[in-house]
Amino acid sequence: WNNPLGMVDLDGKEPEVPKLNSGFFGTAPSEQTSEISQPMEILEEIKRRDSLPEVIWVKKCANLIESSIAAMSEDDYGDGITAEIRKATSDWNGVLLINTTGNIGMGGYVFAGRQYAIDWHGNVVVFFVDGTGVETSESAKLNVAVGYLNVPLAEQVAGLGTETGVSAGNGLIAGLSWITANEDDGKYIASGFMADLGLGEQSGVLGVHESLSHAREIYKWNIFNAIDKIWFFLGDIFNGNKNEEMCKN
Repeated sequence: WNNPLGMVDLDGKEPEVPKLNSGFFGTAPSEQTSEISQPMEILEEIKRRDSLPEVIWVKKCANLIESSIAAMSEDDYGDGITAEIRKATSDWNGVLLINTTGNIGMGGYVFAGRQYAIDWHGNVVVFFVDGTGVETSESAKLNVAVGYLNVPLAEQVAGLGTETGVSAGNGLIAGLSWITANEDDGKYIASGFMADLGLGEQSGVLGVHESLSHAREIYKWNIFNAIDKIWFFLGDIFNGNKNEEMCKN
């Protein structure tokens, strides 16, 4: 009957549906465990088995696996709510930088803080950044800076960086800088800009500075993945479909 998964042929003469009183499908009523030899009865038994919750669950798992494989073959955009955004931004370059640092010095200075890098692909990488520099004035301040670096992925911000810029003010100090990203051996990767605003003191209304920094990755995550997980979770709640979530796990 061309159904080797659903039937057995014990005597080489006639296929039959195996007894369903044990194993994966649980215990079935006694009248459904008897031998079945008529084609129509066999078809009815197949339909009955296809309606069992356990079988439906297995089919859903198979469909999920199949769709996941298909999605991976198409640049792995997935089947979440962000799939179209991922596809549209797949070849976009550029990383948004947000820095929170503090520095102190007289002619030469040191600084340290956190750097957050966010790219168009949803990656968010947090770095510990520190470094040294020289400036034309004495200063001690806390800064918040926002910038842009022309690299495709946020993780490429790691390593050495340079900053050349000017700052103006006292008490409230604003600055603008030209920045670069480099590999640990100093090889240039890309450049960008940074604008900062800080609270502190500097000896002079106008200052010029040059610094060398090093960014070390602390942790990273992906915004799109987080949105998709929330989307699937809410879908499971509203649809009451826990089997699909079990299958994903």
